Amino acid sequence: MKEALLVCQSQDGSYVNLIRDALWQNGYRLTVITGKNSDIRKDVTVVQKTKYDANSFLSRFRTWFAFTGDVRKYFRESISRFDMVMFTSNPPVNQRLVRMAQRAGKKTVYLIWDIYPDCIEKSFGKKVAPVTALWRRINRRMYSRCDAVLTIGEVMKRNILKSYPRLDVQVIPYHTDTGFIHPIPREANPFVRSNGLSGKKVFMYSGKMGFGHGFTEMLEAAKLLKDRQDIQFMFIGHGAAYGEVEAFIRNNGMENATVMPYQPLEMLPYSLGSADVAFVTIKAQTDGLFLPSKVYDAMASGSAIIAISAGNNDVAALTDGGVGLNVRPGDPEAVAQAVLRLADDPAFLAQCQQKAAQTAKQYDIAAVTEQYAALFRRILEGEAQ
Repeated sequence: MKEALLVCQSQDGSYVNLIRDALWQNGYRLTVITGKNSDIRKDVTVVQKTKYDANSFLSRFRTWFAFTGDVRKYFRESISRFDMVMFTSNPPVNQRLVRMAQRAGKKTVYLIWDIYPDCIEKSFGKKVAPVTALWRRINRRMYSRCDAVLTIGEVMKRNILKSYPRLDVQVIPYHTDTGFIHPIPREANPFVRSNGLSGKKVFMYSGKMGFGHGFTEMLEAAKLLKDRQDIQFMFIGHGAAYGEVEAFIRNNGMENATVMPYQPLEMLPYSLGSADVAFVTIKAQTDGLFLPSKVYDAMASGSAIIAISAGNNDVAALTDGGVGLNVRPGDPEAVAQAVLRLADDPAFLAQCQQKAAQTAKQYDIAAVTEQYAALFRRILEGEAQ
């Protein structure tokens, strides 16, 4: 059997398994080089390298460059085995790796999860302009030589084309598994029972809890609504901001808010399914430059969405389509008003929840796998588009 290689420092096992299935349809076996190997199927060969550390800008760059050094060494020893190499943009400093694969005559696919150097430019401004200008020139040369360049949302595609207007970018969305995550009646949900959520409207943040994820608006909104005993805020996940969230809830005596660590994978459909509304946050400086994939699982669970974002992004496009509401960052009072609108208008809430569950089906893992299978078939076998 022929072989393909996926280079992705930090990505969920479900995505790696999806790529495995799409390649398998084309007669290819998958090897993945990664720093995160949880939940990857046993028939995928895993090459474990430096783990991504997102706790600070310094740790990000340090682990990005360490990982690319690991992969460069692996390429020198093993790249001849593979017909195709697929890269994701974490780490975003992997341009030399792409060129190594191309010089070795390999088909190359590049998936842009987060748009760099734009994320850095929006964070640091004009003082990094010389670096970002050079970065874009390198990207432009690299992208032009790839057999396919992908991203995961239409708004992201538009923003990529602002810097690379001649680039052919294909959108293949992230996925959810609607067979695994789906609406669950509250009376049949053990997470609801064990956490005393019966009779409450649950507003949930579930996912990575880094300092960059913007918890201020949600926490302040919860504080404003602390006397509403029928509304419960829940924060589930892990990361550098976990202690900060926990301390805010404790210091403000907020019985209407709970913070919990990540739940076991088998409990995920029930924890997500307990939420009437899910929060998705995008900081203003990265608006439209990345897409939090948690939104698809939240919709699949039947939750309405409150997006806290500047509005020029793919999540806001979903809320505009009827799955919930978008609120601009920096306005806890507006977040509280959005919470009250959904909590106090059952018909509107049900309408948003139904639309969310329907929309999630467009992103089901089976449909997304077929899109990747068709892409790989075209690249690997020369099938006409």
